[in-house]
Amino acid sequence: MSLAMSVACGPSLSEPADTNVSGDWRSTDIVPQLSEMSISIVQHEDGSITGQWSGKLSGPATSCPNLGPNPTGPVSGANTVLGVHFSLVGEGEFQGQLLNLDSMRGSFQSCGSDFLITFSRIATLAGG
Repeated sequence: MSLAMSVACGPSLSEPADTNVSGDWRSTDIVPQLSEMSISIVQHEDGSITGQWSGKLSGPATSCPNLGPNPTGPVSGANTVLGVHFSLVGEGEFQGQLLNLDSMRGSFQSCGSDFLITFSRIATLAGG
């Protein structure tokens, strides 16, 4: 009996993607307590993403998420060959894919629930 091993070809799933998501992005979708979400992000050479997010409160205040009167915060994550992932610190986690250079869609998890969300790029940052 012989045992054959298969060797996978291709990049590691944590490798930076060929695309760059640097820019200003907006979503009209509503996630818990938040609408009109905006993110301004920079993708670094290693694929990591940093930036800032903001949004408009929608609906009554709840304990999850506890956004306060001015919902803003940092963004951190990565754009890899597997997909785009980032955390809107204080609000939730996005996991998705670029549909094209100016649109990304995926799942946004907040307070134990998942929401479908689409972001559209409205500006490209220098170097992006």
